[in-house]
Amino acid sequence: MFSRKVLYVIGGAVIVTTAFFVTLRLIAGNAIDWRPTDASDAHIEFRNNESKYYTIGAVCVAYLDITYPGGITNSFNAAVGGLPCTNELALPNGPLTGNMAGYYYVVAKGASPTIAIFTNAGLSTPATNAQLSGHHIIATIVVF
Repeated sequence: MFSRKVLYVIGGAVIVTTAFFVTLRLIAGNAIDWRPTDASDAHIEFRNNESKYYTIGAVCVAYLDITYPGGITNSFNAAVGGLPCTNELALPNGPLTGNMAGYYYVVAKGASPTIAIFTNAGLSTPATNAQLSGHHIIATIVVF
């Protein structure tokens, strides 16, 4: 699951995801499972959930890996909840991977924040649940 070799910039340092998660495992122990939930009020049950997280002090690294079920037709803005971390940063964001190239996420500030999904890097056009229907979503999220 953590074999993807994607570069991320964290605190000004470029980190390869594979090495980063190996280092986290050595420091923090095994990853902890978490269950992302639908935060759009559409009552969606995500499939193939392999989401995990680590915490080291105030740093939380969450790996989001979910699939939206097919056949969703509602136009609610897509939002994922249940992030098991508190976010004190000003809206961390980044790209989604999986089959979601061109989509981006933003994490709200506060305890157990929601993750909003957008269709563009400018974060001006929210994605709808219907747009994500049947799609596999992967993201590595770092919050402090």
